[in-house]
Amino acid sequence: MRLHAVMLAALVAGLAAGCGAGGKDNEYAAYEDLLKHQLAMVEQFTARVKQVASAEEMAAAVREFNLELQVVREEIVALEERYPEMPLLAEDPPSLQDELTLLERAGADLNMAIMEKAEYFLDPQVEEAFRETSAIMTEIGM
Repeated sequence: MRLHAVMLAALVAGLAAGCGAGGKDNEYAAYEDLLKHQLAMVEQFTARVKQVASAEEMAAAVREFNLELQVVREEIVALEERYPEMPLLAEDPPSLQDELTLLERAGADLNMAIMEKAEYFLDPQVEEAFRETSAIMTEIGM
């Protein structure tokens, strides 16, 4: 089902957009660490997806991703509490453009990897794992 690939592409875009404030040269440097964590998470998931050879492996990869996504959710919540003004910024700071660009590219790579494994999307285990992803994304606000 293409919906799963679209959901994950939206997730990566949402992570990049939702956490795109901060940087080395200002008081929001913690956001740079969050972006780096997200980039590593997406790259690791992409590598795992490229290696799956069954629906069971795809479901396991998505569940592992979901565990990491829950960690990111907690990081986002903590940063929003620490910096309540961040969602109000109109633009991403220039100091984070490199990280945001890398995250966007990683999202495109993930989308391609997932589309190559579309044959597994209709498996009930995979569908359930993606429903968990969707629920976490909803909690994050994406």
